[in-house]
Amino acid sequence: MNRWPESEEDVKRAEEFIANELANLSLVEHERVLFDIYGISANEKEEPEMIDSKLNELQSELERIESKDDYNLALQMNPTYVESRNFRLLFLRCEEFDNGKQMYIFMTL
Repeated sequence: MNRWPESEEDVKRAEEFIANELANLSLVEHERVLFDIYGISANEKEEPEMIDSKLNELQSELERIESKDDYNLALQMNPTYVESRNFRLLFLRCEEFDNGKQMYIFMTL
């Protein structure tokens, strides 16, 4: 099964399907989807100290992992972006600051 649209008609059907599904979500569910897509935190209690602590944990995890070819390639291509605070916060926020859950996503950039 091909997961990519093969024609313009397939693209239109996929867009209509997604639009219909989004339209059927409650306001809270719709907002949660948008927050997930854009890496926005719904947690209003993000204290600077907690964010710094979680960023440090993420860095420690990255240093601990031995085999990280994809990460190293991304780092070589654009270290400023990969090491940026905002980029790393996207990964932390996507799993509500649980370093263990989002480490796989981060390692397969």
